[in-house]
Amino acid sequence: MNSCFSEAIEGKIHLADARADVFEAINQFIYTRQLSDKVDSDLEWEILIRAWLFGDKYLMPSPQNRVISALIQKNEKTNCVCTAHFELIYSNTLLGSPLRSLIVDAVAYKCDLNRVPTIDRVIIPSKKL
Repeated sequence: MNSCFSEAIEGKIHLADARADVFEAINQFIYTRQLSDKVDSDLEWEILIRAWLFGDKYLMPSPQNRVISALIQKNEKTNCVCTAHFELIYSNTLLGSPLRSLIVDAVAYKCDLNRVPTIDRVIIPSKKL
């Protein structure tokens, strides 16, 4: 690093808001092109989602693309859509985000809405779609 930024002078980049497990997955991807932690290649939904958000924040499309592929594979393998992280996705992405589109598609095409116990409650406001 050759510049006047403090990161260049110190030789360190501070990622105060990054979770260790997410950074580990991204770091593994950078070095191996495999999306995994050091123990498991089947990452949890939340780690995958946060890894996509990390890539979005730091302009890293390659891990983002791999995360999208991993989410699709996980969805097909488990035949479920993890709805627990909708708020995380919608509060950290912009309208038209590929991650939003993937989740909307997964819900629209995979979920049996007749079996969702809280169907009377609006999970995703339509203005955010």
